[in-house]
Amino acid sequence: MNAAVTDRCGGATPLGWALTQAILNSLGTGAVTTGVFFVTTQAYGFSPLANFLLAFVAGATYVGAALTIGPALDRLIARSPVVTHRRALVALLAALGAVCAVPVVVARPWTMWVFMALYAPLTGAIWPIVEGYISGGRRGAPLRRAIGAFNMCWAVAVAAA
Repeated sequence: MNAAVTDRCGGATPLGWALTQAILNSLGTGAVTTGVFFVTTQAYGFSPLANFLLAFVAGATYVGAALTIGPALDRLIARSPVVTHRRALVALLAALGAVCAVPVVVARPWTMWVFMALYAPLTGAIWPIVEGYISGGRRGAPLRRAIGAFNMCWAVAVAAA
């Protein structure tokens, strides 16, 4: 995916933009992926087994989306000049915002399952795109510095969340 990201942009994405995106996404992801289990336990009385199964669903759908977003975007981009990595990222973020409203609008135990089954694959699809912007167009020492900065940003943001 890195080649496709840089080919359309004509070079590396400014690192500040990509790291800001990583920080904001990590704050949200960290809050949701740790907070959801507090909510399911305290508000809905989920058992440890139910929370484990919810986490399993989230993990499986996250991994599935992360593995398939690159090839899926490559196919879509090849078919339509309207589809770009940036537009896909914006669409995924908009969908993520809408999905976050689900447990608030319909406060029922089953909505937590729907929420995580939708939330996890959306975040699974977002991260490879963001990581493509971090690494695309960079080689050697600049790539190593960008990856190091990315890892520090997301780790601190998740911890803060």
